[in-house]
Amino acid sequence: MHLKTINVLLIFLTLFLLEISRSPVSGVPSHGLSRYGNLKYPPNFKNFDYVNPGAPKGGALCVAVLGIFDTLTRTHSGHTP
Repeated sequence: MHLKTINVLLIFLTLFLLEISRSPVSGVPSHGLSRYGNLKYPPNFKNFDYVNPGAPKGGALCVAVLGIFDTLTRTHSGHTP
């Protein structure tokens, strides 16, 4: 490795370790994580605010497919390269 690359890696490693050392870590288990303020929902909440719990259940889902993922592999036509 070049000396400049090693210096850049050491700088990033130092910044990463400084960020980890200043972040608070608590050993208290929680049902969620909030970076800003308190959690919106309490533990064991029934549904999100935007969900209608009285909505009808059931129905059908129709999904259109325009292609397949096999075109990303080299052996999609059945032969080996």
